[in-house]
Amino acid sequence: MLWPISYLKETRMNCWNRAALAVSALLVMSAPILAQTTPVATPGAAAAPKGGQGRRGGMAGLPVSAIDTLVKLTEDQKTKITAVQGKLKTDVAASAGDRAKTRELTTAANEDIKAVLTPDQQKTLAEKLPVVMLLNQSKAVPAGALGDVKLTADQMVKIKTAAMATQEKMKAVAKEDRKTKNPEILADFKTQVDTILTAYQKETVSKFHAPRAGKKKANL
Repeated sequence: MLWPISYLKETRMNCWNRAALAVSALLVMSAPILAQTTPVATPGAAAAPKGGQGRRGGMAGLPVSAIDTLVKLTEDQKTKITAVQGKLKTDVAASAGDRAKTRELTTAANEDIKAVLTPDQQKTLAEKLPVVMLLNQSKAVPAGALGDVKLTADQMVKIKTAAMATQEKMKAVAKEDRKTKNPEILADFKTQVDTILTAYQKETVSKFHAPRAGKKKANL
């Protein structure tokens, strides 16, 4: 039996319409899933820095005396930075252990401290901060003792060289081995720093640790 041409065209058109409706329905149903699984890039948005702000909160975690040792602050700058750090301490306590909020507060505090510094001070601090943080982390020279230890320019150069090598070693450690390997690397860095410090400087560091050790023993 032969079908009229007009009937065949109408039938084909209906098939296409049904297919189109089916595809449209599928897209509508899958839209919420795509919205949840596909990230949308925001123009001009900066990527989050790796590692956050460092183990001690960057500038916000450094004693004012340590920052002063590194870049020589004015009295007005000391007052402003002390106020920023004091507010951060209060706000962090109020956040009740919310890590995301703490990171947000610390980032804001670092920016506030940066705004207090001159461009030259910002540059100098940016160059020295990684070394100071590593000195603090390894306990070779705690940040709080930096002002009393009074590292010379020659010592800072030698320590920076050792710090750069230490950072490269730590970067090369696999994530699953960090808990066991990093303490060993930091201990080796501390040993290197000890050979650079004078007897008086090592005694100063030892005195800084002593009250903490005594307090810990008393609590046992």
